[in-house]
Amino acid sequence: MQYVILIGLMICVNVFSSDFKLLTSLTNSGDYSGGIRYVKSAKEVIDFGVSYDETQDNASPGYWVDYYHGYFGGMISAPANQRPMYSLMFAAEGELSSTVGLGIGCRLLDLQKHRKAKAFTSWDAYLVISI
Repeated sequence: MQYVILIGLMICVNVFSSDFKLLTSLTNSGDYSGGIRYVKSAKEVIDFGVSYDETQDNASPGYWVDYYHGYFGGMISAPANQRPMYSLMFAAEGELSSTVGLGIGCRLLDLQKHRKAKAFTSWDAYLVISI
């Protein structure tokens, strides 16, 4: 029975793996330390990741999730021990090979409760790797 479940799981992963990709940051900006991408369509993607800053006292995990349609998207992020931030994003990507892409994204506008809106606060270069 265990082998049937394992084989079924492997088939599901292989069938749906083209819809999922891995993300990893090339910079130290803290925006996208790493995550998973779901490719909804040729123009739409949803990314999700967890971040953890071990240099902070009483550090807790943070998260980020974004949705892009073409070059523009929105992101909700909550770095460790901070309030959620809502961002208008821009990103452009290209292919390095058939399985690896390179992207660069920047925050156009950040909104956070009890703080002034900020523009162009950070950027990040990242790799998109097919599973």
